[in-house]
Amino acid sequence: MSSAGTESGRLATNSSDNAVSHVIHLGGSRGRRPGRTPRLPDEVADVAIPAGGQPPGCRTRCGDVDIPYPFGIIDPDRPDCAYSRGFQLNCTSVNGAARPMFHNIEVTNISVPNGKAWMKTNISSQCFDPETNRTLYDDIWNSFRYSPYWLSNEDNKLFVVGCNSLAYMRSTSFITMQYVIGCSSTCDNVDLKNGSCSGAGCCQISRKAYGITKVISMQTTTPLQYGGAALATTW
Repeated sequence: MSSAGTESGRLATNSSDNAVSHVIHLGGSRGRRPGRTPRLPDEVADVAIPAGGQPPGCRTRCGDVDIPYPFGIIDPDRPDCAYSRGFQLNCTSVNGAARPMFHNIEVTNISVPNGKAWMKTNISSQCFDPETNRTLYDDIWNSFRYSPYWLSNEDNKLFVVGCNSLAYMRSTSFITMQYVIGCSSTCDNVDLKNGSCSGAGCCQISRKAYGITKVISMQTTTPLQYGGAALATTW
C-alpha cells in the first residue's frame, strides 16, 4: 500500500477518515472569480480589510470552527458578511455536524493573523487488484485559480507511503516554468508500522507552490497503492 500527497489546494469534500488537512495562504483576489488553479505568490496581494470590519448580526461560527472576517457564512439575506465572494463559506451539515465549506472543500481552521486557512481533501488512490488484473484509479484534483488563496510553501509536503512505490507531481501553471517533484519509498515486506517517515515504507519531500500540482504518476510492486493527500507539518 502506498500514498502520496500535498497539503493545501482546492479542497475536496471530506467526511471520511481518508483525508488530510491542507494549508493555504490568504491573499488578494483582485476581483477575479474563484476558479481552478492557484495563483502565483508574486501575484498575491494582502487583503485590505475595511476599518469597520464585519457588519453586526453575521454568524461568526460554524460547528466548532470560528469564522473571522474577512470570511463570512453565506446568507441570502446578508451578502455583506464576507469581504468578497472568495471568502464566502457555506455552513453545511455533514454526517449530522455543521462544517464550513469553500465550494466542496471543508475548512477546518482559519487564522487571519497568520494569513492561513486549513482545508481538508480526500486521498487519491490507485489500487491494483491481482484477482481481476485491473487497476482502479480515484484521483483528487486540488485547485484555487482566481481565488484569494495560494498554496503554502512552508506547510505542505508530498508524501508517499507504501512498499517500493513512486509518486511525483508536476505543476500545471501556464505562467511559470513547469517543474516536477517526487520521491520513492522502499521496504522488504508489506508489514508496515506506524512511525517516522524515513524512507522505509514512506518518503516525503517539500513542495513549492508555484502553480497547482497533481499526482500524475504512481508506480508500485505491491498489490495496493494509494496516493494523494498532503499533511500539514506545522500549525
